[in-house]
Amino acid sequence: MSAHATPSGWVIPELTKANQALAAEPDLSAWVAANAGSGKTHVLVNRVLRLLLDGVAPGRMLCITYTKAAAANMSNRLFRALSEWAVADDEALRATLAKLTGQAPGAAGLARARRLFAQALETPGGLKIETIHAFCTRVLQSAPFEANVPARFEVADDLAQDELMRDARRDLLATAATDPDGPQARALRFMAREAAQDSFDQIMREALHQRALFNDGLGRARSPEEMEAGIAAFLGIATELTPEAVQQRFGAELAAIGGISALIDSFDAGSATRQKAAAALRLALSTEAGIDPVAACRSGILTLEGTVSQHVRGKGNSALPVHLDEALDTVAGCLLRAIEQLNAIAVRERSNALAVLVTHILAAYQRLKAQRSLLDYDDLIGKTRSLLDRVDPAWALYKLDAGIDHILLDEAQDTSAAQWAILRRLAEEFSAGEGARDQARPRTVFVVGDEKQSIYGFQGAAPRHFGEERARLGKRLDAAGQRFAPISLNTSFRSAPDIMQAV
Repeated sequence: MSAHATPSGWVIPELTKANQALAAEPDLSAWVAANAGSGKTHVLVNRVLRLLLDGVAPGRMLCITYTKAAAANMSNRLFRALSEWAVADDEALRATLAKLTGQAPGAAGLARARRLFAQALETPGGLKIETIHAFCTRVLQSAPFEANVPARFEVADDLAQDELMRDARRDLLATAATDPDGPQARALRFMAREAAQDSFDQIMREALHQRALFNDGLGRARSPEEMEAGIAAFLGIATELTPEAVQQRFGAELAAIGGISALIDSFDAGSATRQKAAAALRLALSTEAGIDPVAACRSGILTLEGTVSQHVRGKGNSALPVHLDEALDTVAGCLLRAIEQLNAIAVRERSNALAVLVTHILAAYQRLKAQRSLLDYDDLIGKTRSLLDRVDPAWALYKLDAGIDHILLDEAQDTSAAQWAILRRLAEEFSAGEGARDQARPRTVFVVGDEKQSIYGFQGAAPRHFGEERARLGKRLDAAGQRFAPISLNTSFRSAPDIMQAV
């Protein structure tokens, strides 16, 4: 492969340069998988510059980044390049544009490039380089009635959300104090035994991020009874099943096993381990009050890993006769089923207590937000997604600022499923009906990211969506007859070539 040496001694493969140039083509929808340090921000900035040179109005582009810092960095890079173009001499500007576009511009092209800086500054709202939450805020503010949000809502930042959660917890404690025998008070006492303060706070924060699990389709907190039924169904047990019922059933099943008496007699005549197993079985079969047959039998028969102890089963000369070995397997099968049910009951009880507390806190949290006309970050995503599902995205974008023709998404690997749903709805219009109207200047989607760098799973990001959405977009654009290319950028510019070679 031929390569080009840079002044600093770097050697950039020709394939890398070709892929960077291809990704920046303004009439191509591209999906760029870029390794760490491979220059994805450089490619993203070049893509915007190419669109501007191609005559796309700054207001017709939407650049979505993951953080405010990333948005500021990209904006600074763009305005630095445009400001340099505005004052560069003809020779220097011509060389810069030729390197960017692959063609040397004429006098008209130079003049147009010089005007872009002022054009970007004078565009109402400027270049739209923002986080997905900032974009959703603008969408909801442009159509509050249709989105069913307060007309002058404010966004609750992290500090405001923490304050709301503290107030919601106070509401929970007040309810529990008012009714000491109520479900909230009982759940609090249970959780106080099961979880430390730090663990409880962490659980509440996680529940806030996973609120969809605790809410119905309209965003209202589910009732504790509904949550209990769903939890029990998921675990495969009845809502009313008790540990005592499981223990009684196991005791009856154990007594009904054929050969159980002969198995106990055989164990009594064996090693100390087998004698312990015999004592455990006799205790499990006892009708004495207060005996837990499952716990008794488990301690004498099973290992910590949940398998029958080899010292109990025996091998070689000490192996049990076939009929007794089969009886032991039957005992183990009944025991494991009982243990599984007891574990499920424990999970159900903990989950039920948590559900009572979380549903109460989330209901209070939602009520407090409504009273103060606040939306949090998850609300912004959820309300925008709901709006775009109910109205034509073209209408929503027109209400925003007369429409968007080009979507650019940075750090796509950290986009959650709900965020993908919003971007998918926006992009669908580009390849269907009126959205694909101007084939001379197609509307494009540009995505860049690296699924290996996804670190926001706690906020809903799932790396698998990166490949799934790429396949979905490519299929849709191909069906519409529009250009689409998956592109890989693998050359690292952050480490010296020798280090990369060694790695």
